[in-house]
Amino acid sequence: SWPEEQQRRAEEIRRKRVQDEIDVGAFPEIDSPDVSVIIPCYNQGDLVEAAVLSVFEQTHGSWEIVIVNDGSTDDDTNRILASIDMPRVRVVTQENRGLPGARNTAIRSSRGRFIVPLDADDELLPTYLETMIAAFGANDDVGFVHCWAELFGDVNWIWATRPYNPYTVLLSNSVLQTAMIRRGAVEGVGGYDETLTTGNEDWDMW
Repeated sequence: SWPEEQQRRAEEIRRKRVQDEIDVGAFPEIDSPDVSVIIPCYNQGDLVEAAVLSVFEQTHGSWEIVIVNDGSTDDDTNRILASIDMPRVRVVTQENRGLPGARNTAIRSSRGRFIVPLDADDELLPTYLETMIAAFGANDDVGFVHCWAELFGDVNWIWATRPYNPYTVLLSNSVLQTAMIRRGAVEGVGGYDETLTTGNEDWDMW
């Protein structure tokens, strides 16, 4: 269909734009990046490229990406992840441990002051990192900052998450999983609870 072809062409242009920047050395390796974007991937090879490209498109330039292949059983996914050869991107492969286990592996393999859990089927808007880092300000007591979400694909709407309130967080999960977390905070609570493999691991974190 024409909408599918239109999307294919847009993705091709996007891919070429990022590759052109890579070719001229726009993304040198960084020993101590500000942000580590961690991407668990289980049989989502057809989607993970868009997530990765959305990090390369950020207006804030100090970042790295750690992708964890969480025991994917899909041949195409394994092929795609094994073929990734991009600066600042590392792929770690492990047996399937579920989402919280994959995130913990990525966190241990990362170096950034801040952690951003990005699901393989999600993307960041270009000013995400810049805006979130600014929200921390100079307040070392802030453990994480969160935002709204724009859904796309099968449904299109805005999820306006509630302002942070420790009482309401006890009642319901009102924080988007793609928050920015201070490394000391996530390590201080022992990372994600790896027993919560069917959901709510992010709610437990908050």
